[in-house]
Amino acid sequence: MKLEEQYKNLSKEAAYFQFLSDWASKKLPLDFFQDSLELKIRNLNLWEVSERTDRNMELEKTLFDVDSMNLIRVKLNSEFSTCLSKNTRDWDGIRRFLLANSKYRLSPRLALKNLSYTNETDLKEFENRLAIVLGVYYQTMFNIKNTVANNGYNL
Repeated sequence: MKLEEQYKNLSKEAAYFQFLSDWASKKLPLDFFQDSLELKIRNLNLWEVSERTDRNMELEKTLFDVDSMNLIRVKLNSEFSTCLSKNTRDWDGIRRFLLANSKYRLSPRLALKNLSYTNETDLKEFENRLAIVLGVYYQTMFNIKNTVANNGYNL
């Protein structure tokens, strides 16, 4: 729904590509990463958390072009990323992104590099769109926003 609102004149698949491009080039406003489902999504057992060091905090603020990052680093857990990657048919794009993201917290630019191998046909598959929604949209939201879900989360 967020993509339909933001990119009204594009097909669903083309909107995903434009979103990824805008995300990697830091053209999306921070309020784009607001969602009424964030608490429900955050409370699913899909996420790994760790604390950021001061050094990593400064580096990630630069990578995401934001003034602050959450003290808690959040990413899709490795088990879920690997499982989802096995259910995608897009080896070069989505699967590469999921496998890399299961090991590292990718910057937008590195994530886009992996996802650039994806095409519009790949994005007709639900699992591929789910990977982008969770691994890009929600993962970014939980890292750049001081969300209620993050505030209540204890390491």
